[in-house]
Amino acid sequence: MERINTQAAQKAKKIIVNNKKEKQDKEEMEAASQFLRFLSTLTIYPFAIKLLWNWLMPTLFGLPPITFLQSLGLLIMSRIVIKYE
Repeated sequence: MERINTQAAQKAKKIIVNNKKEKQDKEEMEAASQFLRFLSTLTIYPFAIKLLWNWLMPTLFGLPPITFLQSLGLLIMSRIVIKYE
């Protein structure tokens, strides 16, 4: 009887350890996906803003073309002014 209890305790301990590992892995994957979203926001959106600005603004309004960093600044300013989530 005592042997059965120790085997059950060992199985329960393995299940608990596996659940903790799965939870930790899930949290790590969530952190990685948030980081990738952040990087894509910092690269794709400013690039799209730059392309659209340099395509439309010089011909429509006679404004000068902008660089990647200037488009990143425009993105940050717009997020500050228009606080959306």
